[in-house]
Amino acid sequence: MWKILRFFEFIYLLRVEPYLFALTFVYTMKRELTEQLVADKICRFTYNLTATYCQHLHTMLPNDDPLDMRHKIMADKKQLMLYKTAMIIVPSLMATVIVGHWTDTYIKAKKWLLMTGALAIVAECLILILNDYYFDLNKTYILIAYVPGILSGGLFAVLTAIWPYIAVTTPTHYLTHRIACAEIINMLAQALGIYGGAHILNTTPMFNGGQLHNYSGVFTIAGTTLCLAFIWAALMVDKKRDTREWERRFGRHGGDSADSSAVHHSVEHRVNARIRHFLDKDIVHPLKRLFNIKNGHKMLMSLVKRRDNYLRFQILILFLSVISYVSSNLGPIVFGQQFSQRAYRWTPDQYVTAFTLGCLAIAGGAAAIGPILLGLRLKDTHLALLGLVSFFSLHLIRGIVVSPNGYYYSLIPGCLGLYAIVGIRAHLYKLFKDHELGKVLSFFAATEATTPLIATEVINIIFDETIGKMQGLPFIIIAVLLVIPFMVIVWIDNYTILPHLQPSVHSGGTNNNAIDVSDYYNLNLWLYFTIHSAKSLAMLILSTMLSL
Repeated sequence: MWKILRFFEFIYLLRVEPYLFALTFVYTMKRELTEQLVADKICRFTYNLTATYCQHLHTMLPNDDPLDMRHKIMADKKQLMLYKTAMIIVPSLMATVIVGHWTDTYIKAKKWLLMTGALAIVAECLILILNDYYFDLNKTYILIAYVPGILSGGLFAVLTAIWPYIAVTTPTHYLTHRIACAEIINMLAQALGIYGGAHILNTTPMFNGGQLHNYSGVFTIAGTTLCLAFIWAALMVDKKRDTREWERRFGRHGGDSADSSAVHHSVEHRVNARIRHFLDKDIVHPLKRLFNIKNGHKMLMSLVKRRDNYLRFQILILFLSVISYVSSNLGPIVFGQQFSQRAYRWTPDQYVTAFTLGCLAIAGGAAAIGPILLGLRLKDTHLALLGLVSFFSLHLIRGIVVSPNGYYYSLIPGCLGLYAIVGIRAHLYKLFKDHELGKVLSFFAATEATTPLIATEVINIIFDETIGKMQGLPFIIIAVLLVIPFMVIVWIDNYTILPHLQPSVHSGGTNNNAIDVSDYYNLNLWLYFTIHSAKSLAMLILSTMLSL
């Protein structure tokens, strides 16, 4: 009974996770709909094709195209979307320079980023609804919808607020638990978003101006959801209050119902220690801190300055790991529907149902097995390795067993894949002090936000080039991408130690830092492990392909 009460107490303190659910739900629901709206406009008004042809354009296989126009339409759409990518990436990289340090110096910065991010998406949805209402309006006007996001920092700014907020407000010994909970919520939002968006899209359009699909219905729900998220952030997100509540209920000395004066003093001391780097800067106006030209220099120095435990090298290789992990997970989302049509002969509705069930299975597996894994107090690196092996198995099985049964069988070993990013995030967040998290994590937030924009084009090229030669090869390739974070985590697990666990040299402890630049022996071990792991993996893939 006590554990059940503690569980509900834990859920009660999740203040930023409902916002994360709303954000992921909206982005998943409308991710491809904007591009689909662009393609519909090109089809109807650039090439003057019939409504019947254009309505089935997105479910049409290349061999089923009676007019042989699909590739031209998609090429025009891709060109316009490249402009969108350029519009988003450049401001996001510029925002990285100033926003990260700002969140470390202004206590309400994350709250304002969440609120402005929600309003920007609401404005984007309104502009997209206008583009749908005036269906014959030129397709380039859709690019205006991305301007509010550019001005607010877009997805990058919101991610810079969400994940550091979780890290700063949560006691270290509960951080992994909370990140796992956030990732499960994130996966559930993906399932609901893809399922809801697909079914709403195929209902009767809201307007009668020749629209082919109910885009406005989807954008209306998305905008309404983010309006509620804005209200939630305004009323429920309070960094100082949430830090105090987490420390009081789940801190090392918290949780007592008696709430003695000693416990109260201990809690207040820890809270003040975590937020004191904000308090001494309250006299400076927040906007002055935001546009301080020194922000970029301070962020860069936080990434490259010399640290113990070979931390600079960890930042670099974890950066590469995040790119590889995000690209690998993006693969099935980008080409999943086309792959299912060609390999499984699924209809779009069947694919949406299967994708939704897959997300629910992964979220359910993480939630069901999670208490056991977290109860064993495994290291964050071990959780990450478990998750990477799980997702590697999922993609490899789908690449080898190219059938609907293979798709569902892959979920059995793949249901723990979420713990890959849980372990990576938890380890990364524990490497830095609270006053540096914003600067460092803004760099990783920019990576998470911009990698899909670039990786999508690369993945599409790989899919188009490989699907005709060997149907399962795209899944095998994205499985291989996971080898990079796997080797990185193995090295981190063997040769590094978290800063707060590092023994003091002055106290007679052993200096258990990560390898030093001059430690060629360990470097040689790392190179040996990398080369032989790559050779073993290459032989495994080659033997698998030959057996087919």
